[in-house]
Amino acid sequence: MASDRSINGIYTAQDPKSIPSGFIKSCSKAGGFAPRPLWDEITNGITPWFLHDNGCFIYLNCQDGRWWMDRWDGNPLFLADPEGSLLLPPMEGWVGLTGGRSGVPRVGYL
Repeated sequence: MASDRSINGIYTAQDPKSIPSGFIKSCSKAGGFAPRPLWDEITNGITPWFLHDNGCFIYLNCQDGRWWMDRWDGNPLFLADPEGSLLLPPMEGWVGLTGGRSGVPRVGYL
């Protein structure tokens, strides 16, 4: 279980062309960046991203080659290197943004 409980739960695959609402919120907070060009720049348009009921989301950032796990408001919490397939987030290997492994999530598949 992740230390930030909002991250815990079931995520469903989303259309890679759609943009998470949390990503849109973070673009607005970061100075009004246009979400569409930025989303298109960091994603490949092929790999699905994954959405929790509460708006938290997981996506593959193609610029740094890592999976990112963000809160509902777009604030990033954890990242991980790919593990095999680029179409699914890794089950293990998540680290906090400061590099710590305490309270990191574990991913499973249904």
